[in-house]
Amino acid sequence: MVEIVRPNAQRIGALIQGTAGRSYVGFNMDLGIDPGVSRHGENARKSELMAEAGMLAHLALQSATSNAAKPLGEWESQGSLEVGKLADVVAVADNPIETSSLMRNVPCVMKAGAVVKAPRGLPSMR
Repeated sequence: MVEIVRPNAQRIGALIQGTAGRSYVGFNMDLGIDPGVSRHGENARKSELMAEAGMLAHLALQSATSNAAKPLGEWESQGSLEVGKLADVVAVADNPIETSSLMRNVPCVMKAGAVVKAPRGLPSMR
């Protein structure tokens, strides 16, 4: 974490501790990348922390995936698996709602319908 950002992140963290489990009608929770707060590539840990703070596991996972399309104004074209929408898909070995740490090591990634990261034995389609 960048040292200049750490005090603010700790202050905000203390203020929101315990709020993740509350129900907010019409409230869209997105997981931000906050590059000054955590290292690049550690976003999966943030959804784990949200669940540890009381957010339902499936909502924490959605905050890191489909929810981002809404505030970007892109919900009509992406953000869910539906015919005609753009989608990036990841595959993990088990249920990420039950074991959120699975999202730290994703063995298979599809971007816009093409396999861009594949486990051994499955050909990549880059």
